[in-house]
Amino acid sequence: EMTHYCMLGNAPRLSVKKADAKELQFELIPGAGVDAAKDAHMHALTISFTDTDHITQTWTSFENGKPSGTTVIKLARIH
Repeated sequence: EMTHYCMLGNAPRLSVKKADAKELQFELIPGAGVDAAKDAHMHALTISFTDTDHITQTWTSFENGKPSGTTVIKLARIH
């Protein structure tokens, strides 16, 4: 479980839905800090481990109960 302290002014809690060596998937815990049917919030996060030097975060936001956008953050180790 994790809490996302959001610039939207809320703090939705997410729980692990899938976890393996290549990927972690988190999804909103219903009733945990936001009203998912109407509040704008981060609803899901996927962390992908592409290889030992690259990680990708994919954040999915919701508004009015529907996906409203995706933010992708790519991280790379610098040698």
